[in-house]
Amino acid sequence: MGRSLCQQSPDLASAPPVPEALICGSARENMRWSDRVTSAARPKKFLYVIALAAVAVTVCPTLAMADEVEDLLRKGIDLRREGRDQDALETFRKANQLASTPRTVAQMGLAEQALGRWTDAFEHVEWALLARTDPWIAKNRSVLESSLATIRKHVGEVEILGDPKGAEVRIDGRLQGTLPLARSIHAAAGTVSVEVRAPGYLTVTRSVIVTPAELNRETIFLQQASSTSAGQAEPAREPERSTGSGDGGGPPAEHGSPSWGRRLAWVGVAGAGLFAIGGATALLVRESKARWFSDQTHACDENLPNKGSASCQDAYQTGQTATKLAVGSFIAAGVLGAAATALFLTTPSSSDASHGSTVGLACAPLGGQFGVTCATRF
Repeated sequence: MGRSLCQQSPDLASAPPVPEALICGSARENMRWSDRVTSAARPKKFLYVIALAAVAVTVCPTLAMADEVEDLLRKGIDLRREGRDQDALETFRKANQLASTPRTVAQMGLAEQALGRWTDAFEHVEWALLARTDPWIAKNRSVLESSLATIRKHVGEVEILGDPKGAEVRIDGRLQGTLPLARSIHAAAGTVSVEVRAPGYLTVTRSVIVTPAELNRETIFLQQASSTSAGQAEPAREPERSTGSGDGGGPPAEHGSPSWGRRLAWVGVAGAGLFAIGGATALLVRESKARWFSDQTHACDENLPNKGSASCQDAYQTGQTATKLAVGSFIAAGVLGAAATALFLTTPSSSDASHGSTVGLACAPLGGQFGVTCATRF
């Protein structure tokens, strides 16, 4: 009907021309009401079908994913009952990747607690408990709060302060943020490695003892790296080696002074010499008193109680005392000489090592007669 009205009829050729728009408008007005209702309803039905399709496309995969997450959670719980906590943790992680919910995060935290991963367990369980309206969290809140109380006994807080701004802060190799940190960092109780680094600065690594359930504060200021420390340092020179001809460079500085062992050895040599001299002096006194006592003009007799006279008694006692001093001095000299020799043999100096020689001195009393003998070993 509309198409015929919008065309000029041959019978109307002599009539004044009528605008086509008016003819089409009249045709629309003459359309039946039912036709107009049907044509207006068609777009609405089309939109309704599109909406249903969109809902189906969105809801169906979501329902399938929810079923997969539920299967993974059941599988993880079964693995935990078998004692396979590491496998259970991996399963809970897969479920959390599909759909992160307070329940999946809480299960991860419980598995990490069983594995002793206290820092991760603390963060996950604490985060899950914040979901107060979640039905599963509300049902298991008492169990989760008890687990969190146990985890707290193994976790402390570390607050890192310092300079410069923007420096990276790592704890046990894990990046925690940049200075200034917005909050303290939870870390497992014990000794942790704190590293602070920034371009153009010397990196600082420090061992920090973390106390459970306490705040541990560390302040670290980085120093700017100089051109030498930044990699332009002069190469270390190798110590010059002696050629043995006498005109080469001397020994390294650390070998220029004798070791403590050789110093003690020389002290022993000096002590042995002093005791030897003392012993020799005592022998001279003893020999002098013995000759005076044996002189017949003094009328001394060793078999008499008073040895003959007061002078004889004095000479005899002095000779005996000198004998004892001589023997003691020679024994001390021998002990010190032996100790010095042992030290020389066990702690050679750099000069001895290069020349292949060792020097030692030992003194001891002569057997069967008064006197001392000393020997030097090269």
